[in-house]
This record gives sequence, structure tokens and C-alpha cells, in this order.
Amino acid sequence: MNLSKQFQLVNPGKLGVYLSLLTFSLFMSLWMDGLIRWSIWIVFLPLWLWKMLIIFGSVIGIGVWCYKPEARYERGSFVQFRAMIISTALHLLLILFEILICIRLENVSAKFPWTLVFSPLLFSSLLSIVLCLWAIKNDRGFEMELLCCVNSLQFVFIAIKLDGFVSWSWLLVLIPLWITMSVAFIFMIYAIIVAAILMKTSDSQAENRRVTVNTALSYVFIVIPLIVYAVLLVGKLEGLTQLYYSLAGIPLYIALITLTISAFSSRPGNIWWFGLRKDFCQFLIVDACPCLQEYGNISYKVQFNDSSNREVVAQQEPINDEPSPEHSITSSPAKHSNKELLSTPVVLIEMPD
Repeated sequence: MNLSKQFQLVNPGKLGVYLSLLTFSLFMSLWMDGLIRWSIWIVFLPLWLWKMLIIFGSVIGIGVWCYKPEARYERGSFVQFRAMIISTALHLLLILFEILICIRLENVSAKFPWTLVFSPLLFSSLLSIVLCLWAIKNDRGFEMELLCCVNSLQFVFIAIKLDGFVSWSWLLVLIPLWITMSVAFIFMIYAIIVAAILMKTSDSQAENRRVTVNTALSYVFIVIPLIVYAVLLVGKLEGLTQLYYSLAGIPLYIALITLTISAFSSRPGNIWWFGLRKDFCQFLIVDACPCLQEYGNISYKVQFNDSSNREVVAQQEPINDEPSPEHSITSSPAKHSNKELLSTPVVLIEMPD
């Protein structure tokens, strides 16, 4: 197992976001079923922790940017720093939306309309249109911005439905969601077809086939559970089924678990969070816990030849992908029996300073 490559593929930001959403969706379902009687502020605790990390990391990043001017001229620093500021601004709007929801649900006397509660989301949706164009121009990820853009009309429909301005059924209220899911379903079918074609093609590389198949499977375990969850939720809101919210949310949990797993093979995150100026996993291994570098840099494999000789190879692969020589230890069958292999290390692994 090559641990260095696995560490580089982990996106800790997405991992934390998806875990927070998974925990919150579970708490919220249990709270709506009446199985837990916590305060709504405690139910939103996973989201508060997520937003606190965002704000804390942004403040530290801004401090490092101000006190270390030489770091501004590193490759891609300006773009990544601006992306961090933009992401922080969107998260502040989300915090305002969540606070208004908690006040509206916790205090019965609070009679302000739901359109006011959803106003931060509407503003973030309009702002996300410009941010998506900026992210495409600078080759940045824009999953959160895209999610706000495509659901802007959905936010309006839900707000006017809760305020009683329209008497539509929830099936009609969620029309923007059905359109979004239909587009996602088309992309899923396309990914499955491409994966099937590459599996039948012998000219394609094994790595390309693996990535394509993993992408298709991710679409299947994300899109289909979300569609099933939307259907079950409409049935629950319309009173067509007596299913608990926690049971109806099982497809949603499956989709969020799939997204959590996909965070282990995502593009690297922003290096300016917490002022690290490098990938978080690389910082964890090299700077914070250098003792882990011994295990993160080395992969082991055992090879056997036709004459039943046994060779144990230990090769070192640094995190920065610099080439390093391979060291092998060969055991002769004349000195050792076939049942037992004894070897002594001839190369000492240098620990980081």
C-alpha cells in the first residue's frame, strides 16, 4: 500500500463538511420524529462546528497573509487566498440563515416570515452566479456555489409555501428539485455508458478505467438515493405515509456516506486555511507529526521468483514525489529454510529533523 499517494488525495475540507451534514441530517430526523427532545440549537451543533472551523481557519489565514508578505508571491497564493475569503463570506451567509431558522423554530412567539429566514440563501444564490464564473476562470472548485445557484428558485418556492402565499402541494413546490435531479440522472447515465465503453476497450489505460468506473459508481450511489429520499419526503409531508423521518432519511444517509468516501479521492483543498500554505495532510505528516513520515513515505512488497527465493523490498517515496532509490534485502536459501526468513536491516530510515 502506497500511503503517501493516499494522503495526498484526501481533501480534509470536504471530509469535514460531509461528516457534519451526515451527523446533522441524522439529528434533525430524530428531532422531527420526537425521538430526541434536544434544543434546536444543539441539533444544529454539527453545522456550528463546521462554520466555527471555517471562521477560525480564515482568521488565521488572513493573519499569516498580513504578517508574512513574502508568502503572497508563492505560486497561486493570490487566487487561493481570494477563494478562501469568498468561501468565508458564503459561510457567513449560511450562518445567518441557520441562526434565523433556530430562532424561528425555538421561539413560538417569533412571527417573522419564512421569506426573511431564507433571504440570506437568496442573496448567496445571486452572489454565487458571479463566483461560479470567477471559479471557472481561475480553475477553482465551485461545488458549493453551484449548489446555491441551481437551488435559488427552490428556496423561493419553499419560503412562500411555508408562509402560506401559495397552496401548492409539495410535489409542485419541489419542481426545481425534480429538474435538478433529472439533469443529474442524465449525467449518471452518461457516466455509466462511458464506463461500460472503456471497460470493453483494450486500448484504454487501467488507471483511466478505474477512475471512470469509480465516478459512475459514485453517481449511482448519490443520485438514485437522493431521488428516492425526495419521493419519500414528499409522501411524508403530504401525509401519504406514516414513515418516520429517520427511516425516510436512509437514502440521504447513503448519499452522504458516498460523498464522504469520495473525499478520499478529491482534488487538494485550499492551502491558505489556517495559514498552512501547504496541503493539510502534508502538514500533518511532515510538520505536526513527523513520526508518521516513516510510515507515510514507505510502501512494502514481497516478491517471489521461480526458484522459490524470497525478496523483501522496502522503497521510500517522499511526500513531495521526489524520486528516491530503492533498497532491497535478499535472503539466500542456503542460509535460511523455506519455512523461516530472517533478515536484518541494512538501510536506516532517516527521521525528519
